[in-house]
Amino acid sequence: MDTDNSKTTNAASPRAGELDPEFNNGQILILSGTDATDVAIGPGNKLYIVGGTALNASSQYLITVLNPDGTPDETFNNGSSVTNSFVPDLPSLADQVHVLPDGKILILGRVIIPPDVMVSNFALARYLPDGTPDLSFGVNGHSVPLHEDFDNLSLSSYNFAADSPAPKYLEPGQTSLFLHGGRTYISGFTVREGKALTLLMCLDDLGNLVQDFGNKGGSIIEHPKPYPDTHHVNARSMLVTDRHIYLGGHIQYNQKNYMAWVRVHLNGQLDLSFGAGGFVFDFDDKGRGTFNSITFRNDLTLVGVGSGKSAATRLTSHGMLASIDKEGSADPNFNYGEPILSIMNGSSRWHDCAVQPDGRIVTCGSSGKNEELLIVGRYQPDGTFDASFGKNHGWNEYPMKDEMFLSALTVQQDHAIVVVGRFAENRRVFPFVLRLKG
Repeated sequence: MDTDNSKTTNAASPRAGELDPEFNNGQILILSGTDATDVAIGPGNKLYIVGGTALNASSQYLITVLNPDGTPDETFNNGSSVTNSFVPDLPSLADQVHVLPDGKILILGRVIIPPDVMVSNFALARYLPDGTPDLSFGVNGHSVPLHEDFDNLSLSSYNFAADSPAPKYLEPGQTSLFLHGGRTYISGFTVREGKALTLLMCLDDLGNLVQDFGNKGGSIIEHPKPYPDTHHVNARSMLVTDRHIYLGGHIQYNQKNYMAWVRVHLNGQLDLSFGAGGFVFDFDDKGRGTFNSITFRNDLTLVGVGSGKSAATRLTSHGMLASIDKEGSADPNFNYGEPILSIMNGSSRWHDCAVQPDGRIVTCGSSGKNEELLIVGRYQPDGTFDASFGKNHGWNEYPMKDEMFLSALTVQQDHAIVVVGRFAENRRVFPFVLRLKG
């Protein structure tokens, strides 16, 4: 592999948004496996990264733990990545990771249930800090919560993979995990009769379905009548408060996507008092787009990032941000209540976001003619670019060879930004992690 793109060492005192010389000598670190789908910060500022060993139906999930400088953590599985399956001998891929206050590692992903390789289910695993399974969780540290309402509903999304001998592969980023009040909430989406739906589950600390949530632990969210035949909801990015579950994604109408927020009661039922029957969306040009990630900005507002279009850019998508309060009203303190489209290298999109302790919003995504660039941006709390960040007065770009795929990020306490993802070069796929000065 030609690794010129991963061997650029920055100056001793790089500005915010440039590669951190204290992490892997200022270089992008190539990981094992074929994917890096999420990253979390644990005790001692260690990095917990999850992904998969393959992009096809032979995949197992991977957990890698690194020290703050990018070296392997020898206290976790003797410095090696954990490779395992949610169910023995069944294809598995991890989507998200969360480090619990006691140092345990909880991961969420999917497992394919034969004989139909197009059907996959939610799956979770919990590990002790030393990298051994937490046997108090589920069965041998794993939980695959099955629900009768989800029969024949697949969480999987398949596409072509250059390095796969098969024509289809497991697409990462299909599920979302949130912990609140001692419960684990998980979400994903499926397609039934050509219509996108959101699936929710709620589990207790042992990995069992919570019986007072939805229908004995599971809930299906779809647009209520009289519009279910025309409004298809795909909202899988999730946040949970003491009162509600918030979902972000899009509603499809007339074969176009419009940004959408959804609010659900903690019992799993759609909150019909929120917006229009539980949904906040806008069927005009400023509403065109989709949320890929949502997060809390403070105790009162939420922000979503993804991609959007305007009347002037109908054929091109741009990195998009929007903010609302918890009741669904546009936040007037964020770009005067309007969505933000950031034009970077022609087309662009944000994949993930996080909010720093000082309220600034950090984003990562892809751009370029062939989406060959990783882009990372930082916005002020009012939605304007933070001109102190990156070489482009608010954002920076990093060439990632032939194509940059989905990415994810987290922010350390010192504002350093850790980004994971995967890129392609010569029909091969490489997972990576890097750290930027914040």
